[in-house]
Amino acid sequence: MLVLDKNLKPIDEVILLLTQNEASELSSKLQYLLQSEIGSDHHIHVSDSNCTKEITISTYVPGKIKNEMLSEQIKKLILAEG
Repeated sequence: MLVLDKNLKPIDEVILLLTQNEASELSSKLQYLLQSEIGSDHHIHVSDSNCTKEITISTYVPGKIKNEMLSEQIKKLILAEG
């Protein structure tokens, strides 16, 4: 698992407090993501009702780059996990 802040710096912990609607949307979108190839360029976004906060989620394979659209910084983090 890689958890990054908005500056793409790794962090170890995060606390998410979601409303019922946000949690439902996240669950639904995760089901979609899991039907895609792991590590592909598919990703999901879940925003709050005001669109001021956003969660972006993607899958990856540690040590392998399948999505060439990722930033070089994220690619380095993925490769380092291999």
